[in-house]
Amino acid sequence: MDPSNRKPKRAGQLPLFDNHTALNRSDFSTAAITFIAALVVYILTMAPTITAEDAGELVAASYTLGIPHPPGYPLWCLLGKLFAFIPLGPVAWRFNFMSAFWGAAAVCIMYLLIIRLTRNRIAAIAGALALAFSKEFWAQSVVAEVYTLNALLITLCVLLLFQWYETRADSTLYAFAIFYGLGLCNHHIMFLIGLVFLGFVLFVDRRPWRRWKTYGVCVGLSAFALSIYLYLPIRSLADPPMDWGNPENWRDFWDVVTRKQYMFCYSISPRSPARFAHQTFAYVNHYLPQFTPWFCWVPALGIAAMWKKDKLSCAFLVALFIFSSLGLVLILNFDINKEYVWQNRAFWIPSYVVAAILLGVGIDRIGSMSIKGRKLDHLALILAVGAAVSPLAANYHNNDWSEYYFAQDIARNILRTLDQNAIYLPSTDHTTFPVIYLHTVEGCRPDITIGSKYGYPEEDLYQDMPREMRRKFRKMPTRSEGNVIEDWIIAHTDRPVYFTKKRLVNVPEAHIADAGLLYRVTRTDEPPPRRDYWKEYEWHTLDPKDTRGDLSAEYILMHYYFCRGRDYLAEGEEKQGIEMFEIVLRLAAREDKEVINNIGTVCAEHRFLDAAANYYERALNVDPDYGLAIQNIGKVYFQKKQYDKALEFFDKARSHYPQDYETDLLAAQCLTHLERVDEALERLLRLTRLAPDDARVYRRIGMIYLRQKGNEQLARQMFSKSLSLDPDQPDLDRFLHSRSGYSRNRPTDGVEHKPPFRVRQTP
Repeated sequence: MDPSNRKPKRAGQLPLFDNHTALNRSDFSTAAITFIAALVVYILTMAPTITAEDAGELVAASYTLGIPHPPGYPLWCLLGKLFAFIPLGPVAWRFNFMSAFWGAAAVCIMYLLIIRLTRNRIAAIAGALALAFSKEFWAQSVVAEVYTLNALLITLCVLLLFQWYETRADSTLYAFAIFYGLGLCNHHIMFLIGLVFLGFVLFVDRRPWRRWKTYGVCVGLSAFALSIYLYLPIRSLADPPMDWGNPENWRDFWDVVTRKQYMFCYSISPRSPARFAHQTFAYVNHYLPQFTPWFCWVPALGIAAMWKKDKLSCAFLVALFIFSSLGLVLILNFDINKEYVWQNRAFWIPSYVVAAILLGVGIDRIGSMSIKGRKLDHLALILAVGAAVSPLAANYHNNDWSEYYFAQDIARNILRTLDQNAIYLPSTDHTTFPVIYLHTVEGCRPDITIGSKYGYPEEDLYQDMPREMRRKFRKMPTRSEGNVIEDWIIAHTDRPVYFTKKRLVNVPEAHIADAGLLYRVTRTDEPPPRRDYWKEYEWHTLDPKDTRGDLSAEYILMHYYFCRGRDYLAEGEEKQGIEMFEIVLRLAAREDKEVINNIGTVCAEHRFLDAAANYYERALNVDPDYGLAIQNIGKVYFQKKQYDKALEFFDKARSHYPQDYETDLLAAQCLTHLERVDEALERLLRLTRLAPDDARVYRRIGMIYLRQKGNEQLARQMFSKSLSLDPDQPDLDRFLHSRSGYSRNRPTDGVEHKPPFRVRQTP
């Protein structure tokens, strides 16, 4: 564009800072040094193999040119395939290196951005290295993830917009359009902050319609970059090992790109000002340690400096920061607990990128200030060194992943657990994605089938299911639908089937048996597993201190110690079992009521009822209204024959589970044992109206008529009704076909003396 055609500038509103000049060779040399410095630190602290969270499925998808979880990350997958050809280390290391490379590149661009704003090399180095060693950005630079590439593209877009603001060169705007389109192919936060980019462009060029051809070209370039999304249907048609969402038609493609699978997360909890305030506080708590509390305030000086020099540039960066911090807080609407905050922590990296820009500008501002005629350049130098070194020192320990083997260890040990030709149905990320990596990329255990890669059973495992039955299930089955599908698989296969969580199997003659880190489906005529799994397993470390604050590593150790404690209890070793469970609770920070409840359930199942009651009470100390623990502790007292206490908890549990009629049945049985027979009958008769198809209700009424009321005629009527609803009750069938009063054919209610305890699946 001809400089003479630029829009005149208003007095006092020079674009950017009035001391700006073009970047020179020295600037690029120093930028290269920051790149090398960051990359060296990242390589020294980089994970040597696969890590937890999404790394396993991302690497497997990219390596096989497949589709990872929505939105599919086509740009990351294609670039990752190139890095996979590096002839160094295991495949996982190469993808970890890719994150380190993009992270260091973002640091390099950050230096160029700040030097363009300030012409202060010290300030630019400080801002760039402060980002490099900030807690979360560094953490994402040493594992296989998408966030450092996202940060690089955002930083590039900001740099190009500032350059266009100064030069108004169309070529710069075209470059911005291309990189913005590429950013949309990597992470959806680009859609959100795209509003800020658009607003900045419109404020700079107040008459965009006069240059509609230029902006039309920009839209076309961004759309051309977006064509990378065609990777998804093209590769899905090839049926790669990782094919999340199977985006082969327009509907499935759109569902993957728009992350339809996760949309419920944003609306499942009601929004309120108080909730938003707590979520904002959680963000602030995560922001403070990024540059350490000593330097987290410096970006505020950068805002003041930019506002004085160029209000539009300042407003642009502030808006970018707000959209990528509080805007994301509002959209994500995460629950205020350790797990959900952890899951969302990396989404805030763009706000830290903006803060690093402002930090560099703030240091430059301090250097230009003076007190009593004396410049504060020495203070600025001290702050610059501190801003670079302080995060490096403070965050090195937690971000040193050079000895991180937790994900690889649990994956290898899970594969050791599985019998030949097994079907493996995992249910948590840390027991799914690392196994997918070893199985798909490194070729471990090709004989097994991972039957649940995406959170629901693979269609190949139930493709022989009758069509009318399959039609009942959604494309992505719900948890209850998944249980029905898994039961069908169990009933129609002779292969060993394993789960990572214990669950009821509604298949005749099949039940779940403990199997080391897993649970194995066994048949009635099949002996339970006799292997000593714990001697077969190999671990680099099981010390909780070595997790270094990584929640996924803590989940892995929680999984190990929970299963180890369970097996100690099965062997009658209560003391050792409780010791294992206490390690689990220390890892869970003793605040996870669901973990405490599940430990109580294991104790109850192995008849350590006093220990079970203690754990349920501890869960209720965390949350007095926790319905699952209320119901379970009632069942403990029921088994201990303390029916008055059991009844108290069952009555309380009714308000939490009004549709769970098992609680009412148990309450009626408590009333029967307490010789309050009429009250028991009254409750059961009410249940016949609420649950007319529940065979257990009529069976229980028949038992009362037979035993407490001595009315065999009414008892037979109730038993007949129960048998019509559930024919699989041979004792009732024998009784109804026997002569009156033949005691040996009388039905028993022994199955009701050991009611099943309920658990909530946790990592």
